Amino acid sequence: MAGQTSEVEETMTRIMTHPHNKGVMAYIIVYQDGIPIRAEGLDKTVTIQYAGLISHLCTKARAAIRDAEPEKPVGTAPVQRKSCFVEARTLTRACFWYQSTDTPFLQNELTFLRLRSQKHEILVAPDKDYLLIIIQNPNVNLGGS
Repeated sequence: MAGQTSEVEETMTRIMTHPHNKGVMAYIIVYQDGIPIRAEGLDKTVTIQYAGLISHLCTKARAAIRDAEPEKPVGTAPVQRKSCFVEARTLTRACFWYQSTDTPFLQNELTFLRLRSQKHEILVAPDKDYLLIIIQNPNVNLGGS
């Protein structure tokens, strides 16, 4: 368990400090039910707020995907990646990706969620048990080559 913890710490440190990730402001690792496990870059109150709201949004996005394309038996469609854009307001745009599959009666799954406003971009990578939430400034000029 200690080896896994140090590996996670190393990966998150690499994400936060990599030269091409200058805009990364914070990260949060969350259980599916919205309880934060680990975070960096935000105070505790804001971390809890982001964790709860984003986990709820992921639950809603998963339900929307399942409702939009109900489960299908094997052979009705090839595996493909689809994208759906949702305009919430003129300042905010949400994008989520989901994977269609031809596994027998396996439902489509949310694979990535991106929210962008003028101040922040929130990237969410959901997994079976956890969510990885990255908060970044989309206006950072990376400059250089």
